[in-house]
Amino acid sequence: MVDKPTSTTLDDKLKEADAAITSSSTYKPSKAERNPNRLGKSYLQGNVLVSAAQSDAAMSAFSLVKDQVVNFADNSKILMSALDEVAKVHPVIQVAVSLFKAALTLELTRRQNDEKVLALNATMCDMMSILTLLKPVASSDRTPGDSLTIEDRLNQRIGGVVESIKACAKVCDSYHKRNLAVKIFTSVKWQAKFTEVAEQFVSHKSALQLDLQMYTSIGVASTNSSLAVMSQNIDKVMEMVFELMRSPEERELANFISSKPGGTKGVLQNENLLKQVLARERSPKDSLVGVGAGRVDAALTVASLQREVEKDVETVLSENTFFEQKFEAMRMQLEEVKVTIKHETDRVINAVLSGPHERIIDRDLYHIWKEMGWKGSVKATHLVMAIRDHFAEESQAALAVIRDLTEGSDPQSAAVTVSEIGEVARRATYSEDAWALQYITVSRVQPLIEAIDSDVSSFVTVSEVNAFTSARPAGWSLPRWIAYWMYGYEMTLRWYSRRIRDTFAAIHFASRNILPANFTYVGTFISSAQICFAESLLSGLHPDDARSAGDDWETTFAKFKDYVVGREKRLAEKLRRIKYYIDESNTLTGLIVGRERPETYALPLVYLLLRRSLSIIRQGASVVLHQYELATIRASLDVLWDAIDDRVITLRAMFKFQHLATSEQISNFCFGLYAHALEEDATTPYWKQEPVLNPEEDSPTETLSASDNTQGSSEVMTGLESDEPPLFFGPQVEELETAFTDRANSQDLDESERAESSLVGHWSGHYSYEGGSGDDGLVNFIISKHTADGNVEGDGKDAWGPFTIRGNLSNTRFAFLKTYAMLQGGAQVVWYYEGTVQDGLDAMEGCWGLPESVLQVQRLGKRILEEDDLPLPGSEAGRPIRFGTFTLQRRPVEYYLVCPPPEEFERNRNRALWTLAINFAMHTVRSRQLRWDTLSARRKLRERYIELQTKQRAVYLEITPQEERERDALLKDIHPDDLHGWNAVSMFRMRREIVHRYVITLPRRPIGTDVQNM
Repeated sequence: MVDKPTSTTLDDKLKEADAAITSSSTYKPSKAERNPNRLGKSYLQGNVLVSAAQSDAAMSAFSLVKDQVVNFADNSKILMSALDEVAKVHPVIQVAVSLFKAALTLELTRRQNDEKVLALNATMCDMMSILTLLKPVASSDRTPGDSLTIEDRLNQRIGGVVESIKACAKVCDSYHKRNLAVKIFTSVKWQAKFTEVAEQFVSHKSALQLDLQMYTSIGVASTNSSLAVMSQNIDKVMEMVFELMRSPEERELANFISSKPGGTKGVLQNENLLKQVLARERSPKDSLVGVGAGRVDAALTVASLQREVEKDVETVLSENTFFEQKFEAMRMQLEEVKVTIKHETDRVINAVLSGPHERIIDRDLYHIWKEMGWKGSVKATHLVMAIRDHFAEESQAALAVIRDLTEGSDPQSAAVTVSEIGEVARRATYSEDAWALQYITVSRVQPLIEAIDSDVSSFVTVSEVNAFTSARPAGWSLPRWIAYWMYGYEMTLRWYSRRIRDTFAAIHFASRNILPANFTYVGTFISSAQICFAESLLSGLHPDDARSAGDDWETTFAKFKDYVVGREKRLAEKLRRIKYYIDESNTLTGLIVGRERPETYALPLVYLLLRRSLSIIRQGASVVLHQYELATIRASLDVLWDAIDDRVITLRAMFKFQHLATSEQISNFCFGLYAHALEEDATTPYWKQEPVLNPEEDSPTETLSASDNTQGSSEVMTGLESDEPPLFFGPQVEELETAFTDRANSQDLDESERAESSLVGHWSGHYSYEGGSGDDGLVNFIISKHTADGNVEGDGKDAWGPFTIRGNLSNTRFAFLKTYAMLQGGAQVVWYYEGTVQDGLDAMEGCWGLPESVLQVQRLGKRILEEDDLPLPGSEAGRPIRFGTFTLQRRPVEYYLVCPPPEEFERNRNRALWTLAINFAMHTVRSRQLRWDTLSARRKLRERYIELQTKQRAVYLEITPQEERERDALLKDIHPDDLHGWNAVSMFRMRREIVHRYVITLPRRPIGTDVQNM
């Protein structure tokens, strides 16, 4: 049974939600809104396929969506709160509500929101709002003649609702990660996907509404009109959303593209115009990044832009494999944050009484604010000095009272006197935290001002005061919390600075012992701009005056260390949940640090990410690393860098607004942490320090291996935790070790003995990626078994290595699984092929992709698949997420190597056949004889292909569109066995390139080669 307070809250929330729904359906637009704006009017007039009635309906539906987008944050918070209350009464919807809140929170925590994404989320909110009408319905209610309760009906619907919410969240997350230019070029694809998801929400809302109408009519009728308008015009609404809700940057770039000859298609085919597009899309913030902090590897090239544009939306969604764990981490975090910790000194204010001070939670600050007569805000320096004087005066007053009590006291009243003294001391401050008063001094007020005045406006509001006091650890008094910011916070920065510096030394020391196969990945990480950024933070910190002055540093820091270490453990646990991959800003703010200032979490996160990289590099001494192991750490540091960039830009703007010397203020802010964040590093004392590492005497390996937290040098770097997770992508296998081993080919087949209805024989051809992008070369396999019930087995090889096939032929429909024998990226790779076999069983074509069941298993972290994890070829459940198309013929692979292009057959078939015969004869002769010209030509082909393949794969090299076309042409002349081997050689060389800071080693060339033009 629900108690009265909960019922009251539920009533209030449902009334508020019902009023919002009613107002949205009965909303009367103003005179200005009744006339469509210029863009909307031109859009509707320009679309001759839309009738006048449809135009009005579409504009009406678009107005509803636009109104919800404008008030999205407020409306969504109200709706989430109302649904929480309804879920208490109807637990069947709890799963949907939990996922709905996770999806909305991911959007609300983004630094910048895309209105198109908010519009799609608004349709989701519209669907979920129907659930708020469940309040008057009991979970056991049944309609006459119906055996199902409302819970039973909801249970049937909620599964589809959950899947649509997940799909919406993933679509929005993937769309956010697209580059601005890519969004423009692929807007039609994404518009179709948004429409598909929105239609799902409209369908779910209609079904839920029908169920609710059977049990209640309260509030249901008010949703009918808006539902009808939305359901009939959802495709037009999304079309208008993508046209009218573009950001100014998108509109400017789209106008530039449309102004060029050929429009979008013409620009995509023009390399110079694409370079202009990439130059125009650069954000203004990039120009603020100095030479010392330049992100040299973050730019999108013309070739990579073209590849991204060619990708299908489903391919993009399937590549966003990190989303599931981020989404689940957000859901778990929302479940954990249901209990609010209230400190024993907090005052619970239920109403606004006589003044602003009544809204202050902390007792001491409440009295200070009241006695000073401050209003809504106060000068930050005045507040901090008042806090200092308050505790100093309170302490002096307590001493005076104690002195009066002890003078003239007799032994008989000693017990009473002691009791009175204790009460006075308790009122003055917490007896166990009396030591904190000595650190509340005038000389150290600046850190406290920065902590309270979070927006650096020089004025402190009531909300900032409450935020400051509410952030203190449980069990800490206000004096202790203030002492931490006046003294302990600087000690924390120094502590992390030393630990980070020791970690740098340990990383360099561990990199000496890595396998040659890891040279490139580790070298790229150590010399990356992200590592330079981490060092730029340390280089700006002021000299450590506390240690140099001989203060009792260890004893003092021990008073704050429990909070610092506990906070670090919480951050480490959150990072483990997302596998140390911070993909964007909403992951940082929504899952890890919340609304904290970057200066409070910058160094702890840098340390934890570097500690993880140290663990990876140490394992690189015994196993081959996947390239993404360290790449994810760099990506996480990049997101942290963005957060610090934004903070520094805000600080500069505020200091400039206050007519202060910007550079001087930045250099002094937070003890100089941001001094070189956006500027080139200067020669500071940091760079003059002696190196930490002495491999002969004081190896960081010894320091970092200790898991205990003892005094001395080992305390600076406590060491890798015993529960540090293993490699997320698993140990890798060198491709070169298996590239040239003989595969277990099926026995040679006698083509003359095969049955006409059998697929047994040699098959070869090629596959391409979605969007018509280039392929990976020829594929060759042998079908060795075809049973009477249609089951097929065989094996073959392509550029990625040997594989087996297992499938089924039903009439003309052929489906098979292609399973690679070697792991790729530490995981087993399985592709699903499905197509149609032509008459005569000599050719087949169709599509290929990733089986949904395999994707679900891999999301759970399973890297080696079992038989039960694979779909049954030919079944409806085995349908893949489409990645591309394929074409195969029952011919040996040599046919493709010597066959003239199709254009020659169209011009003169007889001549093309004659050329085919000559080429095959020459190919056969050359393969049987070792001639120098043949070996030389083959060597040139191999070296050129390996060079182009390395350029395409390496993150530190750029392949031009012309070179990419050359590579695609070479693929047609290379046997699959050679392709696999040469790809392995390319990877072998690329892994071993020695990468220095901002220096790339030149390609290997024969002695005597002219390098003047290199």
